[in-house]
Amino acid sequence: MRRISLLLCLALAGQFPDLQAQTGLRVGFTAGPNISRANPTDSFPSQFSRRNRAGATLGFSFEYGLSANSAILGGIHYVNKGYKISNDTFTLNPFIVRRINTINVPIGFTFKQRFNDQNFIRENFGLSYTYRFDSQDSVVASNGNPGTYTITEKPAAAGYPMFFLGLELGGTTESKNTYAFGLNFFQTFGRDADITGVGGVNRNRFFDMVYKGGFANITFTYTFSLQNLKKSEEWFY
Repeated sequence: MRRISLLLCLALAGQFPDLQAQTGLRVGFTAGPNISRANPTDSFPSQFSRRNRAGATLGFSFEYGLSANSAILGGIHYVNKGYKISNDTFTLNPFIVRRINTINVPIGFTFKQRFNDQNFIRENFGLSYTYRFDSQDSVVASNGNPGTYTITEKPAAAGYPMFFLGLELGGTTESKNTYAFGLNFFQTFGRDADITGVGGVNRNRFFDMVYKGGFANITFTYTFSLQNLKKSEEWFY
């Protein structure tokens, strides 16, 4: 019995440094492209169509390891998103492009499944608060050929909550930093803005849309282990 207990203690002692290396705070950055679009609430007139709007995500991220396979994650991210509307009958400048800049503050959990000691796949989920810089009503007109059309946008609020889901493939470096490539989806619980469009020769083509503020992004995240900031005892000899 004593021999079994001794072997068990040795096994736990051997695993402890690895488990300890997976816990604690890591800080770093997240960056990558994203796409977003508006949603029609009725049928578009035949000459209009909605398109994807390309943007970017960039900001500070952190991860607090709870165990070898779970962590709290969050950050403060600048997100450039929006939507694009086209009058497909125009031969020149058919688009109205809305660029919407926000600050996203996500907080959530991640759970890892490991391929080996270094590589893993993880699932992320949680909530995010979004602050929109331009929260006033606006009217935007196209400058196309052979004419123009306008959209009127009425933001619902300057700030609103979102939920997010993500799937990431990553790894751990020898210095216990982590990196991950991910596909993430953010969506509001309601809407970001209501949009009314007016066009046509006699300005008699109307359409309504809702911009929900959601977006999908492909990101690269790198976080640095704060344990690396501790001085080694070698410095004192």
